[in-house]
Amino acid sequence: MQSQEFLKIKLDGLAVTYPATTFRYCYDNFDKDHFVCIDPIIDLQVIIEKEAVELDRFFIRNFPSESLSFIENREDLVFDQLVLEYQPATSI
Repeated sequence: MQSQEFLKIKLDGLAVTYPATTFRYCYDNFDKDHFVCIDPIIDLQVIIEKEAVELDRFFIRNFPSESLSFIENREDLVFDQLVLEYQPATSI
């Protein structure tokens, strides 16, 4: 399994666990960097505390030439590729 496919599967699970959270998964081709942008910031803090450390360790072991970062979702961030995005469902 390639790194992007692995992360898509993991983010599917996170989107179910945190349905009110926005996730943007972006990739930088030059450095082979993967960025999981999360909003709101309180959810970023919870996800880092509960999920990201274990996921990051697995990622480092299995994809040592690539990097993974969990960061705040901001409009001013620009990446090479938006791989996927989860927006919370809004009720009307």
